[in-house]
Amino acid sequence: MIFDDLRVSMDYVEKITELVGGSTVEDKEPIAWSQVERSMGLTLPEDYKILVSKYFTVNLGSVSLITPRAGTPGDSDLMIATRESKEEFEEFLAEDPFVGDVPQRMDGSLLEGHSEFPDFYPMVPGLLKWGKDFIGDEFYWYVDGPPGGWKILAKERNGWWCEHEMSVSEYIYKAATRVLDCEIVAKSFDDSNIFVEWPWPDN
Repeated sequence: MIFDDLRVSMDYVEKITELVGGSTVEDKEPIAWSQVERSMGLTLPEDYKILVSKYFTVNLGSVSLITPRAGTPGDSDLMIATRESKEEFEEFLAEDPFVGDVPQRMDGSLLEGHSEFPDFYPMVPGLLKWGKDFIGDEFYWYVDGPPGGWKILAKERNGWWCEHEMSVSEYIYKAATRVLDCEIVAKSFDDSNIFVEWPWPDN
């Protein structure tokens, strides 16, 4: 199912630009998207590519995006970040016998459409990490079909999950403006410093 109308996603990219202004970092190294996507074996969502191309790094509200630009501080490789999160999650499952074997929401209800924990990309369907927040929560695409239909799965640091049918740009804009209906994304952040492009935040 394609739920992500590109025009709507680009509207949210523009909303973010209106909210935070233009880039303050000159002479940014262009992101070699064809090389990135070829190495990953997929095409990434267009709104994400345009947004992270605009700024040196994207740290909006409480959420930091992975930016695959050469020389970017923090996580700069989507595949490595995904693999590391997979290893950490497997360790978490092994150490905590009370987690169970199916993804649950914070209220204890099952995450609809998932009878077991999702695999991680390059398994398809699988989770591909695109961001994190400052308290250890993680944000993924659920790679399944065309990129315009990838849902967002958020994983809370203690193992709870939620799912959203929207693009990354819509998700982080709504999170930053505190209108996103998500139990996981942190709502506590400094409104006077809502966007940080550089220097990299200490998280």
